[in-house]
Amino acid sequence: MVFLKKNCITLILSLLILPLTLFAGGTPSPEGAKAYFIDLKDGDTVISPLLIRFGLTEQMGIAPALADWPDSGHFHLLIDKKRPNPNRPISNNNLHLHRGQTEATVELSK
Repeated sequence: MVFLKKNCITLILSLLILPLTLFAGGTPSPEGAKAYFIDLKDGDTVISPLLIRFGLTEQMGIAPALADWPDSGHFHLLIDKKRPNPNRPISNNNLHLHRGQTEATVELSK
């Protein structure tokens, strides 16, 4: 079993921290927009493989990478990684849900 802590799993979204510009076009997220985990809370004990589902408040929509849709973006998941520079693109070495997916199954190391 793997114990999740705030610093263990870092969710980086192109929409998470306002007004970061992690997605193409560099436009800020609308006021009040927030991304979150569905069914996961800080301190939860989980087993691998783990289905991670992402949620997004109604101020924004989910779109594939490079889609030029207003108020939309896609998710990135970084596990046991440093938080990247918000002014630079996130590498594809991490889980990059570039097709607009809202969930992913991941294998966690022990």
